[in-house]
Amino acid sequence: MVDVPKLLEVNELEVFDHERRPEIDALWKRIDSLADVPNGWLDEEGLAPSPETLARVREVLARLLADHHEIPRPKVFPTPEGGLQAEWVFDRVSADACFQRDGLVVCSAVSTEHEGALDATFEEREVTRFDATPLAEWLVKARSL
Repeated sequence: MVDVPKLLEVNELEVFDHERRPEIDALWKRIDSLADVPNGWLDEEGLAPSPETLARVREVLARLLADHHEIPRPKVFPTPEGGLQAEWVFDRVSADACFQRDGLVVCSAVSTEHEGALDATFEEREVTRFDATPLAEWLVKARSL
C-alpha cells in the first residue's frame, strides 16, 4: 500500500503548526475585520462583503499561502461591488485578484516600468479552498512582467 501524504485542510491550519501560520493568522484577522464593513461604506454606496465571500476569500488565500511559499501575503480590501480585492506589489509589478460575489476571481497585473499587463479570470470551480494553483501560477507570471 502506497503512503499518500494527507492534504492539510484549510481549517486545520488553526490546529496544526505550519511555517506560514503567523502570516495566515494575520490575513485571517484582516479578512475577519472586513465582516464589519456596512452597506454604504463608500460615500453612502458600496455593498458590504457577504459572509460567503469572506469565507471563500479566507479559505482560498490560506490555501494559496500554505501551498505556495513563493507567494507573499496580500493586502485585502473590500470592493464597492461587495467583493474583496487581494493586492500584491512586487518590485515593478502591481497585481490584484478581485473575488466577486458571483464566485469569479478577476485578476489584473501591470508593470510600473513598461506597458506590460497580464489579465486572467478564474471561475469558482478553478480556484478553491482545496487548490489555489491556478491563481499561484498567474501570480508567478505576473511577477515577471
